[in-house]
Amino acid sequence: MKTLSAFVTLVLAASASARTFTVYNGCPFTIWPAIYTDLSQGTAVPDYPTGWEAAAYTAVSFTVPDNWKAGRIWVSNTTGILQ
Repeated sequence: MKTLSAFVTLVLAASASARTFTVYNGCPFTIWPAIYTDLSQGTAVPDYPTGWEAAAYTAVSFTVPDNWKAGRIWVSNTTGILQ
């Protein structure tokens, strides 16, 4: 399972008013990415649902405001969290 996480790629690209994240599922099976925002650190939130289904070899891009101060992005599959 350790090598499995190598197939799930998270790319960060900077822009002027927000940051864009791209979550790519490089696995040959469906995964379930999720986003968590710690609202005790600020009110800014990403412009995408907090969780979604990502079919094999698909990518999703979303932005977070520059003032998004605390959050996490992770994925899981049917066997649990991918690490």
